[in-house]
Amino acid sequence: MIPNDNAIMLYKFGQKRWMQKILEGELSFSSPGAFIQQAKTTGNYVQGDLTEGVFARLLSSDCRVEEMKKRFGNKLEIIPDGKYLFLRRKSVKFKPIFCFFSYTAGDALKDNDISKAGKQALNFEFDERMYAGFAEDFSSKLMIDKYRGTVLFLQPKPFIDRAKHSLKIKRIPYRLKKIQYIDMTSGEFFIEPTDNYDELYYKSNKYEYQHEVRICLTGKKFLDISERYPLKILPLSKDDYEMCFKEIYVEFEGDIIAVKDDWEEVN
Repeated sequence: MIPNDNAIMLYKFGQKRWMQKILEGELSFSSPGAFIQQAKTTGNYVQGDLTEGVFARLLSSDCRVEEMKKRFGNKLEIIPDGKYLFLRRKSVKFKPIFCFFSYTAGDALKDNDISKAGKQALNFEFDERMYAGFAEDFSSKLMIDKYRGTVLFLQPKPFIDRAKHSLKIKRIPYRLKKIQYIDMTSGEFFIEPTDNYDELYYKSNKYEYQHEVRICLTGKKFLDISERYPLKILPLSKDDYEMCFKEIYVEFEGDIIAVKDDWEEVN
């Protein structure tokens, strides 16, 4: 049985060349700063996110604004938003992160009309933005093969076990956690800025359709937002993945019981 907060399946969207790298045993960590820059320069607000890594949205008159200015000085970024201010530590832009789509048992319960326990068919469809935002085209037959839009299906345990094993061998501190989606456009919010960089696990609820989980390398930082860190893991077995090159509808059978769990890994 799969607890509510555990993944039934993991997914990555992107060009075939990058998905192939994962299968061969390379996870490419990028920076939050790159996602901010992508939104600014390309207008892609699926992969890109202007509010990536912000830890607060406060009224400009809120005393916490001055407190954060004193605490972080010129290392604090202040982003005006009407009568409010977004606050972001500049250092958050340089933390290596690897992101993927996690569909959990709890998601399956939410997305289906479950009225009783027992075996039953469950299904879901990806939001259209996942296809358009993470790969250019899933329909064109003229696309060069390595640039083809691809959905990579990953069995959760083999993939996560490989990543955790590699991080342990390399003695790299990390944090693996689901994103919490919150309202970032109405009123105030404040996430205490600490060395754990908790703000990297909060995003606007307009991104909720992405079902995102992140691995953050808490003990590393980039010198430039364009840098990437390739984490080598054991290549995936053919039984542990599938690749698809078109938009898909997912259906599977589930045996429903009540469970409690919290999928989070801190090391």
